[in-house]
Amino acid sequence: MQNNKGITLIEVVVSIALAAVVIVSVLVVVAQNATFSVRIDLVYDCANLARKQIDDLKRYNFRDLDRAAEVNTRVDEEGQPDISGNYYRTTAITEDYGGNDYLTKVKVSVDKIIDEKASGHPVIIETLFADVD
Repeated sequence: MQNNKGITLIEVVVSIALAAVVIVSVLVVVAQNATFSVRIDLVYDCANLARKQIDDLKRYNFRDLDRAAEVNTRVDEEGQPDISGNYYRTTAITEDYGGNDYLTKVKVSVDKIIDEKASGHPVIIETLFADVD
């Protein structure tokens, strides 16, 4: 009998197939991570703009909150109204919340504009303002 040293063609093919599976798996994870990272940035930016709007409303007199209502106002990255802004912001004001004259519900919705359309996944933050005077 001969002593055959080395590897066979079948072993080479199997090892290449295993390496390909590992490489494809890593590439899929990297691609998903990049997509997820973009979505997280979008949510983070929208949430910050919504929080900023609520913080700005804290400076209003309680009885003047209704003046802040807006629908699909384009705003820039700083939350300032801008016709070429990259976000839509809607601020809904519900006075006398729950039948209580001393409560006002504020709902701020911010959505990213992509290709001149809202992304369809707005970040919504709601809070109650109380008249404690």
